[in-house]
Amino acid sequence: MLSYKNSKKISKVGVLALFKFLFSFVYTQLKIQSGNNIITDIGAEKIAHTKIIVFFCALAVGMIYTALTNHIQQTRILHGIFLFFIFTFIILAIASLYREALLVNTSSLEEKWKNYPALLPWISILKNWLKVLFFAVTEIFGQLCIVVLFWSIANDIFSSSEAKKLYPIFIAAGTLGSILSSMLLPEICRFVERRFVGSEVNSLESIAIIQSQSGKILAKISSIVLWIGALIMILALFAYKWLVKQPDIKKQLTNNKVNSRESLSFIKSCKYILSSKHLILLSLLIVSCATATTLFGVTYFKYVEKLTYKVPHEYADWVMVDFLFLNLFTILSCLFTGYLMKKIGWRKIAYIVPIAVIIFGTTFFSTSIYNYYIGFTHSTYWGKKPVEIIASLGRIQFVLLTTLRYGLFDSTKEIAIISFGKDERRKAKGAIDVVGSNLGKGMASWIHAFLLVLMGATSVFEITPVLLIVLLGFCFIWLYSIRSLDKFIGKK
Repeated sequence: MLSYKNSKKISKVGVLALFKFLFSFVYTQLKIQSGNNIITDIGAEKIAHTKIIVFFCALAVGMIYTALTNHIQQTRILHGIFLFFIFTFIILAIASLYREALLVNTSSLEEKWKNYPALLPWISILKNWLKVLFFAVTEIFGQLCIVVLFWSIANDIFSSSEAKKLYPIFIAAGTLGSILSSMLLPEICRFVERRFVGSEVNSLESIAIIQSQSGKILAKISSIVLWIGALIMILALFAYKWLVKQPDIKKQLTNNKVNSRESLSFIKSCKYILSSKHLILLSLLIVSCATATTLFGVTYFKYVEKLTYKVPHEYADWVMVDFLFLNLFTILSCLFTGYLMKKIGWRKIAYIVPIAVIIFGTTFFSTSIYNYYIGFTHSTYWGKKPVEIIASLGRIQFVLLTTLRYGLFDSTKEIAIISFGKDERRKAKGAIDVVGSNLGKGMASWIHAFLLVLMGATSVFEITPVLLIVLLGFCFIWLYSIRSLDKFIGKK
């Protein structure tokens, strides 16, 4: 029979695994649908500009989070995060149903600034501000609920030795939630499309109807996804309330209230990071990973956009396959991460992801450059157009890279964070994770936007050669950060 101590530990692990499952389920649906809104309706290039907005939103969130952690018990902060997203999802779900009334008429602006192409993407974003807000909330949810809320609880409850055994379990639970979520969304899309068409979408006439009503259909799908998200967050809130009632956990989380003499503003928290070489290295590691993978992702999704999806469920179907294989591979990697961590060590495991980005990024970008600037000699290969082949190649590499990022990078990053002192970890957690990751995504977006203007380009394909050089540069910074951090972690 299980001892009382072991049964309590299993309960804690079970609740945290449930958190990871629910958060990942919600995030995956939001992620796919927000991408559906942007890529199929606005354009893949707008992702870069949208993520610049996300960066400033993350900056504001980081400031608020850091200020709160300096003065309020962590249990109350986490409770507030649950409530914030519950009400935000409900408000957006209702607003999505009135999308057309909320659209901004930008015709006069487009006419006035038509000779300034650098401003046109921002005008398009203004016109579709509700979709951009949906995208921003999705990114903030991923960073705040998964990165900060979940991992801050886990890091406070479990020791470094326990983390090496248990964290792969949590990642596997999140992976399962993501798989189920990605399989559900295409069915939601088909359900909504059938409501508009009155039958299955299997004829040119039905496709034409959906195309003419695409805005309303996407809005309805978004509303359903947001209502599901709100209901799941309510369920997670009840599970959280049960967790904090456990005496040992309540004591650990309650003790995280900061003494007023030690409180740091957001700016001081950033200065605190800059005062520590190891915190700087950890920030560089996170920023480099986010920048390199985002540069790859935007180019890949441009090829997905070029395949010209006619109805919303087609994009969802494509991304569902991505998520399905991505998460299955992530589960397999999680099963071996803990074992490999013991056998070959933190540094060698951490090296795998940037090396993979170098190999896959070089292959995919080189193929894209050849196709755009030279062109393949035949219009079809094995019955497929070159753009379809490159998109498929990008899919394979995107899935493998994202698998390694979620399965290996997340585990190695959290173990690196635990290696810091508890006080140092608490003070820098919000700034490193919320702002650090979005700084990387924002930096990739700034690079995209800047190069498009500098080179007078209208498509991401025209700036791919420069993007490849930038990607490799960040990968080498990433490798340097790992090497330097390993010396610090080895001493712990």
